Amino acid sequence: MSDWTLYINLWLFMSFMMSTPGPANMLMMSTGAIYGLRATLNFLMGLAMSLLVLNTLISFGLGTLLITLPILKIVLSSVSVLFFSYLSLKNWNVIPNASSRLNQLGFYSGLWVHILSPKAWMMVTLVNAQFISKLETDFDRYMLAPISFLIIQLVFHSLWGVLGVIFKTSIVSSLFWNRILIMLTLGVIISSLFQ
Repeated sequence: MSDWTLYINLWLFMSFMMSTPGPANMLMMSTGAIYGLRATLNFLMGLAMSLLVLNTLISFGLGTLLITLPILKIVLSSVSVLFFSYLSLKNWNVIPNASSRLNQLGFYSGLWVHILSPKAWMMVTLVNAQFISKLETDFDRYMLAPISFLIIQLVFHSLWGVLGVIFKTSIVSSLFWNRILIMLTLGVIISSLFQ
């Protein structure tokens, strides 16, 4: 496989994984639908930092702990369900377009999302095993791959926030639709545990 083929496959895989529904994307969409696009920016920055931290942890071998200590996977899954359920249900009674931003997801909420997301762990572990380990230089492994993840993440998470805004403007914004989005988010969170 030529170098360019490896990079193109890496970027395509990252794009596919970052564009599909997962806890982060669904939370971006519901935040955009409830509070608007500008409100998603702090949460997006937290998501970006979260994925950089997860990439660093996995590249230093933390992913092997999940294989050697299966109980850790059960603990991580349980904590992630509780955390994502809390983040999702935090806005259960928020009426979109209301002036209160009390329950809005911010930087610190985003900071934990990828670290606790089973989808993110699977995605980063697969990228490390299938692509990053085959890259030839340390720069490519420890700089290019995480920066690629960052750029692709910013693009697709932002698009999910925009999708939430489109949802908000094209469908009557109400508590009912807000709760539908929250239930969809919870469904994605629960299904991601079984991946």
